[in-house]
Amino acid sequence: VGVVHADPHPGNIILTQEDDICLLDFGMVCLVPEHHRTVWAKCVVDLVRRDHGAVLDDLIEIGFFPRECPREEMLPVLSKIWDQLVECGSDITKRKSAVQLLYSEILTLVRRFEFALPDYYVALVRALLTLEGMALAADCNFDIFE
Repeated sequence: VGVVHADPHPGNIILTQEDDICLLDFGMVCLVPEHHRTVWAKCVVDLVRRDHGAVLDDLIEIGFFPRECPREEMLPVLSKIWDQLVECGSDITKRKSAVQLLYSEILTLVRRFEFALPDYYVALVRALLTLEGMALAADCNFDIFE
């Protein structure tokens, strides 16, 4: 469908008597274009497989980087970032530490290479992080990368 509920906190989600999940309050939604949805699905698979070259291709396809970007320069930086974040799993403390350690590399990446975010991206990430937090509250062993 491509419509993402961008504010899925516990107050906006109820479980019906039939055990269906019901979302409330559609004041914050975003639309993800069909082509991007397909590429995002591929990107998740590529990230889990640690095929960083394919992940970079996916991000280029979505529009994060221009097609003529210097792949050879970018790939080592991106690979380090992705490996660190995946290895942290859903351990928030480890992930915060990893992001702090990688902060300068992330800034270098953003400053040095043309970088753009799709208009729906911030809302999508916010929704995913909110859902991950709810999953962790229900199961402290939940790992979004598994």
